[in-house]
Formats: sequence, C-alpha cells, structure tokens
Amino acid sequence: MPERVRDYATGKLVRLTAEEVVRQQFEHILVDELNYPRSHIDVNFPIQRGAKKHSEYMDIAVFKSESFDQKNLYIAVETEPPGRPFDDQIFSYVTATTAEFAIWFDGLDPKRSKGAQYRWRDLAIDPTRFVEVPALPSYGEALDEIGKYKKSQLRPARSLKGVFQKMHNRLYGEGPLKREDAIAQEVIKLLFCKLYDELHSPGETCEFRATVSELKSTMGRQEIARRIRTLFDALTQDPNYADMFGGEQLQYDDYWISYIVSELQGFGLTHEETDTDAVGDAYEIFVGPQLKGESGQFFTPRAVVRMAVDMISPSLVKRETVIDPACGSGGFLIYALRSARSEARGHYKPKSDAWVNDRIREYANNFIHGIDTEPLLYKVAKSYMAIVGNGRSGIFREDALLPPTKWKPEARRRLELNKFDTLITNPPFGTRIKIELADTLRQFALGHALADGQPMPELAGGGQDPAVLFLERSWQFLRPPRPRRPGGRMAIVLPRQILSGHDPSTVEIRKWILRNMKVNAVVDLPPETFQPYTGTITSVLFAERTSAPTTDDYDVFMAVADFVGHDRRGNPMLARNPDGSPCYDANNLALILDDLPTVSAAFDRFRNRDAFTSKKPGIFAVSTTEILAQPRRRLDASYYDPTKNDVVKRIWDMDTGVAGRITVKTIGQLVRAPSDVFYPGRHKRNYCAPGPEAVPFLSGTNILQVRPFDVKWQPRAYKPVQGHLVQKGWILVTRSGSTGRVLYVGDHIAGFSVEAGIAVSEHVVRIIPDPEEVDPGYLFCYLSSSVGKVLLSQGIYASVVKHITPEHIRAIPVPLPPSGVQKKIGNSVRFAERMRTAANRRIGQLQAFIENAAESGEFPNPTLGKA
Repeated sequence: MPERVRDYATGKLVRLTAEEVVRQQFEHILVDELNYPRSHIDVNFPIQRGAKKHSEYMDIAVFKSESFDQKNLYIAVETEPPGRPFDDQIFSYVTATTAEFAIWFDGLDPKRSKGAQYRWRDLAIDPTRFVEVPALPSYGEALDEIGKYKKSQLRPARSLKGVFQKMHNRLYGEGPLKREDAIAQEVIKLLFCKLYDELHSPGETCEFRATVSELKSTMGRQEIARRIRTLFDALTQDPNYADMFGGEQLQYDDYWISYIVSELQGFGLTHEETDTDAVGDAYEIFVGPQLKGESGQFFTPRAVVRMAVDMISPSLVKRETVIDPACGSGGFLIYALRSARSEARGHYKPKSDAWVNDRIREYANNFIHGIDTEPLLYKVAKSYMAIVGNGRSGIFREDALLPPTKWKPEARRRLELNKFDTLITNPPFGTRIKIELADTLRQFALGHALADGQPMPELAGGGQDPAVLFLERSWQFLRPPRPRRPGGRMAIVLPRQILSGHDPSTVEIRKWILRNMKVNAVVDLPPETFQPYTGTITSVLFAERTSAPTTDDYDVFMAVADFVGHDRRGNPMLARNPDGSPCYDANNLALILDDLPTVSAAFDRFRNRDAFTSKKPGIFAVSTTEILAQPRRRLDASYYDPTKNDVVKRIWDMDTGVAGRITVKTIGQLVRAPSDVFYPGRHKRNYCAPGPEAVPFLSGTNILQVRPFDVKWQPRAYKPVQGHLVQKGWILVTRSGSTGRVLYVGDHIAGFSVEAGIAVSEHVVRIIPDPEEVDPGYLFCYLSSSVGKVLLSQGIYASVVKHITPEHIRAIPVPLPPSGVQKKIGNSVRFAERMRTAANRRIGQLQAFIENAAESGEFPNPTLGKA
C-alpha cells in the first residue's frame, strides 16, 4: 500500500504514487519559484462540463484568488509519471473553465521526463485555440510582461533546484553538447552574464532577458543572443573576471542561449532575499557529476556546512578573516558570509540597511578567501561569492599544497600563511593517490617521518595522504597566538581513520595534532554523510593553533551524530511518527532527520560555559588527561562515548575481590599468550575446485551464514593456507566490514566439518581461550551478547571500511562467574551448536531427496534417519 504524504501546497494527505511525486515537484515550482500563494492552489479539483458533474478531476488547479470555483480558474495542470506520452486530455476539460494556461508535466526524471508543456489561450479572441508558450508567468505577472524586467522587479530565488534540473534534462537530452562538463561550463558562463548584468551593467533595464515574442522567432532569438554575447564580452574585459574565461567564447547557439535566458531571467541572483543554499543545491545538479572521480572532491552536505560554520563562528564585527584552502564550489564560504550577514544586521540595528549592506559586501570582498585548483569549481565559487558580494572576491585558482612561491602574485599577496583568524575546509579524500613530490612534502612536518609527533629528517615513505597535508597547511594558514589572544581556529573534515587508526603513522599524526593545536571539539559524522559518492567515514576536527604543546588539562567537546539528513543512497531521511508516517512543518515540508543542529547548540552552551546538558547520549566532554592517558591518542568521539565507557566501568565494578565469586579479567589474561588473539596475514589466493584434497576458504560473511553461498576452496597442501585453518573451541570475531560479529567454532561451521579442515579469511580475528582460565562457550556467549557488542564496537576505527584490532579485543574486560556457572553456560552453547549442525544436516538431506526425485521423476515417501 503506497505511503501517505502531505501535499506541499494544500496540506492534504495524499498517496505517494509515481504520479504524486511529479505533482509535488510542480507544486514546488509554482510555490517556490513562481511565488504562487498556497491559498490559491487546490489538488484533485472536480470539473463540471454541462450536465456531467465531477466527471473529471484536475491534478493541480491554480485560481486567481482564494475562491475555488472553476469560473475563477487561472492555471490548469495535468501531471503524469515520467515516460508517459504527451496527450491533449487537459484541453478537453479546460475549455469548461476560465483558465488561461493549460500545462502538461511529467516530472524531472533526467532520463524519461519530457518536461513541462505550456499552452496559453486568448479568452477574448479564441478560447478554443491553445498556443504553445515558452514559460509560465510568475504570480502577478502577465504573459506579455515576461522578459521586460527591470532590476528592481527581479524576484528572489528561494528554490532553483527544479529550474536547474529542468534545464539540465533538456540541455543534456536535446542540446548540441553531450558531455556533462561542457554543459556545466556553458551554464556557468551564462550565470556569470546574469550576475554581471545585475551587478555592473548600466541602467535599470535588464539586458539578460527574453520576451515571449522574441522567443518565437529566429530574429528574436538572435537579438537575445546578441545581448548576452555583449554581456560576455564586457565580462571577459573586466579585470575582476578576465582570468576566468580568457579567450573563451559562448559555445551554445542562439536557440540554446535564448532557452537558458528564458529559464533564469526572472530571478534576482543578487537579491537580498535569495536563498544561497538554494543556489548551492541548484549548482550541484550541473557540477555534481564532475565530483565523483579520483580527485576525491565531493560536495559537503549543507548540514555539515552549517554545523561547521556555526561552531567556528567567524565574526564580521571583529573583522575576522576566513579561508577555505580547498573551497570547491564555495559552500563553507557562502554560509560563513551568510552567518556574518546575520551577525551584522543584529549588531548594527541603528544603521540603515544600505550602510549594513555596504559592510557585508566589503567583508565578502576583503575578508573571505578560497582556493581551488579545479577550473570549473573555481568558477562556481567565484560566481557563488559574486551572488552575495560584488564579484571582487578573494577566490583563487591555485594548488594549495604547492609552495606559496609558486602561486600567482595576487594570490601570494592575499593568501599569506600565519594570517587567518578562521579556517573551514573539507579537503579531498576518498582517493588512494598519495603525494610523493619531494618539494611539496618538504614544506610539511607531516610530509616527513614522525617520532613522538615531531618530524625526522627523512620524508614520509611512500608519500602522504593529501588530507593529512591539508591538515597541516590549514594549521600554517592560521594566525599564531599572541599575548591575551589565542591562535586562529579551524574546522576540518577528515577521514576518521586519521583520528582513530591503530597503525603507527596515524598515531604519530595525532601526537602532532596534540603538540601543535588545542583540540576544541570532535564531531563524528554518520557513515552515509558523503554517500552515495564515497563510503569514507569522517569526523570534523575543531582546533586552534598553539605555539607549544598545551600542558593544562582541559575538556574537549565531543559528539557522535547518527543522522545527517540523507541515507546512503542520498535520499532524504525523514522524521516519522509512531505509525510510520512522515512528520511535517508548518509549510508542509517533511522534517528531515539531522542531529547536527543539536550538536551546534550543545557546543554553544559548552563554549559559553552554560549548563552543558543534552538529552542526546552522543554529546559529551572528554578531558585531555583521558586522551593522553591512552597510548594511541585516539581523537574520534565514538571511542569515548560514555554509553560504552559506562559499560566498561560497570563490568570492572563487578569484580568482588572474593575467591569463588565474580572476578574480572581482560581477554588478554584469558589466553595463554598475546599471540592467541590474532589474525593471519593476507596470502596469495590459490583457488581450486572442491574435493577431498581441498579445504573451504570461508569469508567473514560465509562463517555467519547457515547455508553459505559462493564458497571458495584452496588446496589442502598449499602451505600459506595452513595458517588460516581454525580449530574447535576457538572464537572468531569479524574484524572489517560487518565488524564485531562473533562465532563459536564447534564441530562444524556453516555445514563444513572443522575436523576435516576449514580455512577462514584474514578478515576474522581468532581468539584461542585458555580452558583453565575461562570456558570457551561462556566467553563466546558473553562477546556475542549486547554487552559484548558494545565493548567490541568501542574499538572500531574506520576510513571506508570499519576495522577492529586484536589489541583492542585483548583489552576487553570479562566478568568471570564461578567455573560451575561458566561450564553450564558453555555446555548449553555447545549443545545449541550441535543442534544447529543437526538442523543443517537435515535440510541437506531433504534437499538431496528433492534433487534425486527431480532427476528420477518420482517422489517416494522420504525415509530419513537421524540428522
């Protein structure tokens, strides 16, 4: 049964079908882009023709006023699921109404939708003749007023995603340019023409315009294109923009230039009420496909952008400088300016709007800076900043990791190291490509081998991850501390591996962080944050530059976010009522599950020393003494989550200290030697056909399957496989992927005989319990319980794939009841394992019976012995 959702325009509950999705898309266009009031819109409106009452229903009806009468109808809309052929059904019943416009719309699907078909009729001359028109007027606008705009008449852009998606679909499906990057480049050029027209062209009349009459003829489209090419020529001659389009021309012909102008002309991109988030969302439609390659560049989700800026809080009033050394499309910078605008309007209330706006523009042009090496993203960021400034922004196309002496002179002048008050960035990650160029590595302590967090003379072997070098470049950009003034502060998105990894190189990076920065906060982001583009698991590090290692104990704010607004496929993750229906706000917008505003608000209380409490368990503080006390200096919030630490404390508190009662030992104390908690090294696979001279080689998934699929085999005599054989009484723990799942090795695993030999992947940790210390069945039952799951998960570290180490498993505390209790639990585990083996064998016998019957063509009465 389809889910019921709330209609965007009317608030009515409707069934979420494929056609309903399309209707909701067009309602957003009507309300968000064309400004039609919700009070003028109805859905499933009944139409009466002659004596027939309510025989037809209009999908969307837009009225001239709040009177819902078909004699007051202005726009009639027929919606269809993507892929349906265009039909003229709507024209048959619109003639019974006063509607001037009839629209057919099949959605915004990039592959199947044809887009909106607009028809208009002149009620005074011929009410039965519908003429195709290129656009629908906005609210309060007549058809012949389209394209005759003055700059003061441009409406704010509050949602452009539908317009940009519609443009993208048509340009890609019908236009002469077929490469995504080429289309994006041309759209950016025309957006700059519009920005230049709004900001710099003389006079009040817009040059970026296209009237309905011009769009109908070849000569008219020539005139539209002439105006736009004139704007582009002026743009390329302006020193503030010339470096962006040197020697380039507009590639689209008159027809396609005119089309793009017709879609964008009514919006005021520089209007004070334009929603910059909406512009950013729209940009992603064209630029997003360029950010999925090996460069490791991905749009930072808006929720993360807002949280990072809110927690860093760059101040216009304090004249604080801002930089993003990997700015991409400029999302962090735009929101930083948006935050500064809000601060200015609150702080300078007695001043005029014009005076405040001048301060904001001056701040945008002189205090906000960005760097990116990718040409298209540089242009996007430059145009994005022009929307909120005046185009003379500090956005530069440079490689931030190169020595500054190799940057262009203007960039060197404005982007000095040791200068900036705040830095907010999401450097490239998700790529295996390391930086090996010696000239680049020499600039950085983190480009060298480290000992106790300090650089050694030799460079890092095998190069260094770009995200690690960006971490140090960010530190270099920040202003060093001065007397009574702390150093500059940063927010940087990092792969969580850097903050949690167990290998010595990442431990040394964390030691470097703690020597050179005061860590103010760490926020662990959900795994789906950058999905579907990359599965890299990330955290945001908030820190300020120091001149020496901080010796005073202080608290670090930490948070573990569960929701970031979307799922792993990139679809919105909705808040839902107990019955499963979505929750909505006052504007009939579905509420999104997003923990990050709660995190920001809690950090604000923490920073201002207000009562630091939160109903969310994943928000807490950790002292640096606790961080420095553990040898790996882990900085990920998940490791310190009190919900896990409290379990550890409760377990240790169970130790009575009385012989014959409960004692507590670590797993490392319950094995004969540390090497009895291990995983074998990876070996070269030597797969072969199943048979008596081969052994099954089970993956971490296979060992947990009742009847395993896709099992591979290796030769029994193959020497490397010998180290992967497991024995009865061992405990197996998956160490990567689905981390922390536990299996007891009985007589069989997944139907295979342990005695006959089973090899298991190196992605599984082996525990060989000492029976004199603990009953193996009891230890398995403890680790597979919810308590064990919490204790295992505490040691998980991650970049893309989650991992757990033998070292962590050895440190897990285990409560040990008297041996009789352990043995009773252990015997029950072993009995259950035997029953599972028997059940699997019985199913195998039944399957063989059916297979034999299918081959013989007869089904005799089954005679089955004991399983």
